[in-house]
Amino acid sequence: MLKYHQLVLGFLGATAIWAVAFVLQSQGGVAYAGYLFDSAAITAAATIAIAWFTLTLRRSTDRLWEAGERQLEHLKEISQQQLGAYVGVESCEVVSADWGNTFIVEVRIKNAGQTPAFNVTHSIKADLQVLHGDPLNFDLPDRNPGKLPIAPGFLFALRAPIAIGGASGTTSIEVGQRTIFVWGRIDYEDVFDKPQHLPFRFRNGEAIRKQVGDAMKTVGFRMEPCDEGNSAT
Repeated sequence: MLKYHQLVLGFLGATAIWAVAFVLQSQGGVAYAGYLFDSAAITAAATIAIAWFTLTLRRSTDRLWEAGERQLEHLKEISQQQLGAYVGVESCEVVSADWGNTFIVEVRIKNAGQTPAFNVTHSIKADLQVLHGDPLNFDLPDRNPGKLPIAPGFLFALRAPIAIGGASGTTSIEVGQRTIFVWGRIDYEDVFDKPQHLPFRFRNGEAIRKQVGDAMKTVGFRMEPCDEGNSAT
């Protein structure tokens, strides 16, 4: 691709050729090595040269314009990537507020971007997979009807009940007879009005145990992301 200084040189060259042709035409011709060159022929040659330079300049200008457009689009994409909202799952746990009798799933999401996420909606569901039982289909429930913005750096908790069944239920989970799954989806718009979505899926991992009176009780589970069901735009 021709650079800017090459365009200038081409323009100056075409101007010089036209100037020489004008001078020769005004003199009626020129003699060189014993030959007389007709001014009309010289003018025609100069016109062809100028036409070639003009075409070259036009092509170079078009290429420079296209390069500028590509650069502008690239800068726009970079700015959107740097300034967009990025909503992700900060953590996921199964927790109990009554020392292991009833449980809820809590998914904490965070906007890690530099601008707010707008019109945030979500759906969340939790269920138990019984060993050798029918597999869960991981269907999504209806979205929460509310819409909210999430500011940069702000945390928001999604919650869903999970019927574990007290101490005996936690034991069956710890020995692998049942598995807790939580899944859902977050939808939002970034500051550039682009729709984004975040599907997520977790399963129970390490048990959270605390001293309750004279005994240690399981009061929750730390959840781990699954190999499937987690993606984002």
